Amino acid sequence: EDYINYYQLIREKIREKLKENYRYYYKEGDVYLVFTLLKDGSLSDYTADPARSIKDDTLMHIATVSLIEAAPFQPFPKALTLPKMSFTLVVSFKKQ
Repeated sequence: EDYINYYQLIREKIREKLKENYRYYYKEGDVYLVFTLLKDGSLSDYTADPARSIKDDTLMHIATVSLIEAAPFQPFPKALTLPKMSFTLVVSFKKQ
C-alpha cells in the first residue's frame, strides 16, 4: 500500500509537468518511461523505452523532460526500506 501511494504521488507530479509541456503539440501516442529513484527521492537514471514507445522523438522528449522537471520527488516512506526503486510509467498523450 505504501508503494502504491508513493507511485501515485510520483505519477501526479509528472502529470502536472506533462500538461504544461504537451500543450502545444498535436500528435498522440504512448511513451514508456523507465526510471529509478533513490531513497531520498532523487532521480538516479531514466529512459524512454524505444521498443515499446511510439516512434515520435518529440513525444519521447516531452515525456523525458517532464520526468526530469518533476524530480526530485518526496523521499520514500519509512515502510519502504530499499535504497532505490525502479518504476515504469506509461505516458499516454491524447488531445481532448
